[in-house]
Amino acid sequence: MNSKEMARPDVHKVLQGLKDFQRDTVDYVFRRLYTDPDPISRFLIADEVGLGKTLVARGVIASVVERLWDDVERIDVVYICSNQEIAQQNIDRLNIANERTFQHASRATLLPIKIQKLKENKLNFISLTPGTSFNLSSQTGWDWERVVLFNLLRKAWRVSEASLSNILRGDVRPDRWKIRLEEFQKSEKIDRELEKAFIASLQQQPDLRQLYDDLSIEIDPRRKNLDQSMRMKRNTFIGKLRRLLAKSSLAALQPDLIILDEFQRFKYLLDEDNEFALLAQELFNYQDVTGRQAKVLLLSATPYKMYTMQGEVGENHYEDFMRTIKFLLNGHENDEIVNLEKAISQYRRAFLGWNLDATYHQEMHTAKEQIEIILRKVMVRTERLAVSQNRNGMLTE
Repeated sequence: MNSKEMARPDVHKVLQGLKDFQRDTVDYVFRRLYTDPDPISRFLIADEVGLGKTLVARGVIASVVERLWDDVERIDVVYICSNQEIAQQNIDRLNIANERTFQHASRATLLPIKIQKLKENKLNFISLTPGTSFNLSSQTGWDWERVVLFNLLRKAWRVSEASLSNILRGDVRPDRWKIRLEEFQKSEKIDRELEKAFIASLQQQPDLRQLYDDLSIEIDPRRKNLDQSMRMKRNTFIGKLRRLLAKSSLAALQPDLIILDEFQRFKYLLDEDNEFALLAQELFNYQDVTGRQAKVLLLSATPYKMYTMQGEVGENHYEDFMRTIKFLLNGHENDEIVNLEKAISQYRRAFLGWNLDATYHQEMHTAKEQIEIILRKVMVRTERLAVSQNRNGMLTE
């Protein structure tokens, strides 16, 4: 069977396996993302630990796939978590197709040799980890990434392949590097569209070519031992190439749904003041030519701490909370953030004055309702006691 003609996933079967409260969450999240009069593009599920956020996410995936199936040629679900081992484990649980051929664990820099498989499928599940796809501070990366870069640059630049090879091999032994290059030629093929996109990006970075020309003078094809200065210049060059490749490669993904699992572990991706976040934001803000926008689903039982304790130097959990909400509101945040801050301030004032005057009681209720209205637009939380038989389980008379 051609993978483009894969059987339509049984969405009813997926949803049927959920508990009532999980199904309620799926329905609410789907409405907020797609069918409400004021749909949003980002949402947070903050259910308490052990209540099945991954199962809820699977239900959301099923609902999204059902909605898009007849109208979209290719559906990409991107799953981002802290490490590849967890990614592989959870993507098995999220895959509603139940066929591993539709799963792809990759680095952004390896998409040029992976993307063709995505193009062949109607439904894809792609797992990425921030450390290998967004945070490229290690500079030289994995040798297979540098093999991809070698094959791209040898077509983009008319330079000595021997010099290029010696620079990009990093610290890999020459004999081992030669084997890796031969393995690539036998088994891999670079996608033509991604090749063109990378070369176009490369042409806009003339400083990279100048950096290479300077390096090739110092690191000739026969040089095996590099001094510290040469090594630093080489690593800087490779690091810049990897970031450029990641950026042009991520643009080839067509994410319909992006899931960030336990996102509090890599909150730096939510900011816009570092290059890793800027790279991630391009993925989060994806929109195709028809205007179809990627939806981002955050999963975390502890998206932020409720208060700052004495001794937690440099931490401000209120600012952390507001930054998370601003990310979720995504373009709708100006008025809503102001209203939320006012409501929280009003709630605090009424709480402190509760015993002084009865008028504070109504003020607190009004502020509480305003806070809930704003937060429910972008997040939901289920707690264990709320779905247990004894809702007063934490009270002792």
